[in-house]
Amino acid sequence: MYEEIPEEHCLTLVRGISAPEFLTRIGAEPGETGVCWEDLLPELWPQEETDENIAVAELDGWILGFECIGSLGVNPSVYGPLSAGTELVSHFQNVNHVADFVWVQDGVRRLGFDPVHLRVSRGEPLPVFEELKRIGFHIDDADDEVPFSLAEHLTGIDVTAELLTTLDFHIGTVR
Repeated sequence: MYEEIPEEHCLTLVRGISAPEFLTRIGAEPGETGVCWEDLLPELWPQEETDENIAVAELDGWILGFECIGSLGVNPSVYGPLSAGTELVSHFQNVNHVADFVWVQDGVRRLGFDPVHLRVSRGEPLPVFEELKRIGFHIDDADDEVPFSLAEHLTGIDVTAELLTTLDFHIGTVR
């Protein structure tokens, strides 16, 4: 279902702010606007080693932030200000199977866990399962779609390949 999304990515959803405000809150310099999904990946490669590029798009009362290299959305120094007065859901994973999922409300992390390693080696559920049950989410088995499914459960936004191809993205660079 999510083959079009690079293996290394960070997807962030923030409720009730605009794309320019998203970029301002993370300290990004605004760049190109109106970039379609098909042209996006080359735009996101950093020009300098210290740069982190992010694409943002507006949809259904939320802003979608996408990084193909970077983890701004799961960084506490970023998600605190980004979620001020609102709600944020973000998940990150890289090619080395390092992953993180956060749900943040007004700067306070309500839920955070590693979605790649949902179970400990003996197959026992991690404590995060109790929190997931509390918010009404059910996990049958850990798989690659858990972060997307949980993000949809929390936001009502189903990030699909079809959705991504309909969006116009704004590019920003954090130096």
